[in-house]
Amino acid sequence: MNQTNAPTNDSIMLEWPQAGKHRIRKVVSRSNHRVTGKYPSLKMGRMMHWESTLERDAFMLMDINRSILKFHEQPAKITYWLDGEKHIHYPDILTTSHEGSCFVEIKEEKDASKDEVSARTQLLSEQLPMQGYSYLVFTEEEIRKNPNLENVRRLLRYGRIKPDIQTIERIKKDYFSSGECLSGDITSSANCNSDYPVICRMIIDGMLTKDINQIWDAQTQIALNYKFGVQS
Repeated sequence: MNQTNAPTNDSIMLEWPQAGKHRIRKVVSRSNHRVTGKYPSLKMGRMMHWESTLERDAFMLMDINRSILKFHEQPAKITYWLDGEKHIHYPDILTTSHEGSCFVEIKEEKDASKDEVSARTQLLSEQLPMQGYSYLVFTEEEIRKNPNLENVRRLLRYGRIKPDIQTIERIKKDYFSSGECLSGDITSSANCNSDYPVICRMIIDGMLTKDINQIWDAQTQIALNYKFGVQS
């Protein structure tokens, strides 16, 4: 091979799904030898296909993360060259936020530290921004950090139905009309009353604020976001 014409480490090509297709390649099929499945995304309004339970858990976190506007699974095929060799990579997710678009690879800790993965991560992190994308590896330790993940699971379990505006206004007046915070026991399954699913959904939508990185108990405080004040 004429080395002057050989692809270099900055040679990266992106291939996208065909028009009308969500994914660049099929994930869920009857012939799969590993566990795959579908996740009902609130944010995307459709079933997201996952290739591992770790990927499914990442979908849940992205559904709750309001800085992420949208996310897609198996979004593209990336062809790249590393040390003169051609490689094909299918990143797990493409996220879109106000800051831009980012390819995300989901990895267990033991896989993320492998030499070939580290080399790929470094290359794509350096070169993809030239095409308008960032790149990162989202690890199991970050995804399955608790109590964060358990809190997210709880919100998604109970907060999937969007309440009507009248119910939302009643909740705000019943619990927050005096500007006080609500104690966290109402979002405990042991105290699940008829308002519990509404409050969970209001937390998801950002109308109510509650720290998902802390253990939720009777002392946890829920506050009304000032942008969604009680209407007079």
